[in-house]
Amino acid sequence: MELMRDFVPVTNAHLQAGLIKPEEDKPTSTRPLVHGMLVSSVFSSIFASLVPGCVYVNQTLHFTTPIFADDQIVGRVEIEKIRKWRKGGVVVQCVTDILSKEERSQLIRGTANVWLPEGHEGHK
Repeated sequence: MELMRDFVPVTNAHLQAGLIKPEEDKPTSTRPLVHGMLVSSVFSSIFASLVPGCVYVNQTLHFTTPIFADDQIVGRVEIEKIRKWRKGGVVVQCVTDILSKEERSQLIRGTANVWLPEGHEGHK
């Protein structure tokens, strides 16, 4: 968590809640958790690669399961609604998910709104 400068002791809370388990060979240690906001930054990369020039307006996130440093994940974005924006262009509302690569179980769920200006090649 040093990368994010987040030193809140969530590991003990996760242990007590049974969300994470100590490593088998090191009972006093746990696998390193990855900060959910760091993982969620994958959505910005997805939007930028699919629709270069779009503007990320907002995002809601629900962190459903802890994510560990060695977990392989998949980011998924699904268009839910497209509406005209009064200032021009369109706002695209999307469902956003982070899934475990192997099990496809949901780790993070949310929604995002991105804006496409008039004349943008994704705005047709």
